[in-house]
Amino acid sequence: MKNSKKLQHQQRQILDQKLQNQTWTPKPKGGWLKFVRNSLGLSARQLAELMKSKANNITQLEINETKQSASLNSLAKAAEAMDCELVYWIQPKAPLKSFEEILEQKAFQLAQKISKGVAHSMSLEEQNVSRQVTDSQVHQLAQELKNDLDHRLFTLTLEKK
Repeated sequence: MKNSKKLQHQQRQILDQKLQNQTWTPKPKGGWLKFVRNSLGLSARQLAELMKSKANNITQLEINETKQSASLNSLAKAAEAMDCELVYWIQPKAPLKSFEEILEQKAFQLAQKISKGVAHSMSLEEQNVSRQVTDSQVHQLAQELKNDLDHRLFTLTLEKK
């Protein structure tokens, strides 16, 4: 069953609230697993013993984490062995600060694209409107596209690839 627009807006608001309450730091160069393991004073061999594994498996897991090819399950097991838990999170890329901003940006880009087509047609018919009117219409259209969660919001991204 498809989510209702109202529910999707509520979910986005909840995500943005949670995002505001979190303080995230960038992933350490060697990855979180190695960083935490070293912070706890554990050698790869000691962690391997806790996990009933081999030290070279821990080293490989740390390498895989830095390559973003480690499984969440493996990382969760390593975290559990260190009396920690794996926290998995997806957040907006900088400079965007919220999921709302992502939609606002996409809606504005789509509104501009739609507006350019209309403006071109109007100029061919010598029916130009002022820049102020055009800007106002673009902002209004962007708001409508965002509120409707228009299916075209992410097609601009797809077209670029």
